[in-house]
Amino acid sequence: MVVPLQTFPPPSRTDMDVTILMPCLNEARTLPACIESALIALQRLAERSSLRGEILISDNGSNDGSPELAEQLGARVVHCPVRGYGAALRFGALSARGRYIVMGDADASYDFCDGVAMVEALESGHELCMGSRFAGQILPGAMPWAAGSWPMSRRAVRNPCRSPKRAVAAWRNGLPTSVKR
Repeated sequence: MVVPLQTFPPPSRTDMDVTILMPCLNEARTLPACIESALIALQRLAERSSLRGEILISDNGSNDGSPELAEQLGARVVHCPVRGYGAALRFGALSARGRYIVMGDADASYDFCDGVAMVEALESGHELCMGSRFAGQILPGAMPWAAGSWPMSRRAVRNPCRSPKRAVAAWRNGLPTSVKR
């Protein structure tokens, strides 16, 4: 069954300042470290700027107990009805309750504390902040599928800026009124 994601309305309330969003598919092994990092980031934001936040896991059909584990660790979980990384990210963004959204993978390759500076930049008026977990390289053992063992090569793993880096991003929740959904 195909369900267009645009049929899902945005959350009825944005009662949080920050949503830390993690798309997830079978990440039970790494979720505890990710959620711990996100909790520390939210604590720092609360201490520095009195901002309140949530951790949101957008599950994409995990069968390893990831959703239950995430809930036990204090995250809110939504279940994306459409398969695919992009669908999980979009569904999570549509489900976010924060005014700002910080996104990173649930594979423990990000330190969500790096998002603190991004949220501070958003608070000062920026619309979008992007960072990278790499200094221009993919470390040995990270993303083994990109090293040639899969048909997809590293060239296929690029962001729209044509960089071989995968980015963590933070943005304001919702689109400017001049941009149509």
